Amino acid sequence: GMGLVYEAESADGRRVAVKTLSSDLVANEGSLHRFRTEAKIIATLEHQNIVHYLDVGETADGQPFVVLELLEGRGLDAELEALGPLPVGRAVRIALQIAAGLHAAHEASVVHRDLKPENIFLGSHDAIKVLDFGVSKLLGSFAGPGTKTGELLGTPNYMAPEQVHDARSADETTDVYGLGAIMYQMLTDRPPFLTTSLAVMLMQIMVESPPSLATQRPDVPPELVSAIEKAMARSPSARWPSMKTFAAAIEGFATIDTPPHHVPLVVDKRHPTLTPPSIVGTSPPARIARRTSVWMLVSVASVVLGGAGLYFKGTRGEGVAAGDPSGTTIDFDASADAPAATMQLYGKSYDLPFHGPIERSAAPVPVQISAPGRESRTYEVRIRDGQKLSAILPEGTGHKDATEDEAARALLLK
Repeated sequence: GMGLVYEAESADGRRVAVKTLSSDLVANEGSLHRFRTEAKIIATLEHQNIVHYLDVGETADGQPFVVLELLEGRGLDAELEALGPLPVGRAVRIALQIAAGLHAAHEASVVHRDLKPENIFLGSHDAIKVLDFGVSKLLGSFAGPGTKTGELLGTPNYMAPEQVHDARSADETTDVYGLGAIMYQMLTDRPPFLTTSLAVMLMQIMVESPPSLATQRPDVPPELVSAIEKAMARSPSARWPSMKTFAAAIEGFATIDTPPHHVPLVVDKRHPTLTPPSIVGTSPPARIARRTSVWMLVSVASVVLGGAGLYFKGTRGEGVAAGDPSGTTIDFDASADAPAATMQLYGKSYDLPFHGPIERSAAPVPVQISAPGRESRTYEVRIRDGQKLSAILPEGTGHKDATEDEAARALLLK
């Protein structure tokens, strides 16, 4: 989102990758500082599981760039989208390489702060490279005026609670949390927290645990489940203290290569998805409040107030009562202009055309429509009475998120 990456040829004939900063951001002091910081960070890190830095410079017109090794393969996000949940052993082997790369970074006083599948690159034979240190925290001599107190940095689905409070509080255990979140997704095919509302997601990260990993993957050994849950503990002091200790706890499971036994999550009643009205109307449970520090309570209050404004601005006039029970179902209709089309909704797959009961949702939820020989589409729609989703899929391959206009055109009144 900050620029472009080109394949290029260096003066000595090598094929390389050149990462440039968008011209719109060159004039932004914060963006320029982070870009230059990333170049400095990569220059200090020499490890087989971290993308290799080759050069840094600026074009004649002042556009900064960094030169990196050219990688062949694809991101972990693309791999998961294509294959779904991974076998336990493969997920562990990938995680061990990420841990090795991040251990080297931590030894050099660098915290990544933005671990996510998009920043993990799979090469030949699952050789792993950790990418994109653009929001990293430097604990040593390179530290500068980059991150301000209270600033939110990272990708929300994989953020540790302390990042939600203040990105400057991140340390090595913040990356341990991020790797735990990636392992959770490799095994369940979904991030730990998944909602269309940023305010709700930040609240969940602060006060909830993710839906049960053991329920979704009964084939994962309980000891490995416990290790991942410890990595994702809300309190940094309750996590594995380092990448090295986390790796030691999971490495014994690297040889389990049986096909994954995946139970897609529909509704986990023990960990219900919070909605903005329930946040506004309900205080955190007493057992959480007693364990919660002052900074967490203040941060949660800020998220709640922000979430309330976002919710009432976004749903005013929608005709859905704030007190409507989340378990209410309605008859929902969906179709597509292609044979053998399917719909993915709430973690379940349905053949199209579809007519049947679906759980109501006042907030937009993702509905993915796919068909052989067609580009798939994901629509963010509210599941409510009196409408039908009629998808139009162009010929081709790949996947795109529908724009708001496309989603509006696809929703028809019954």
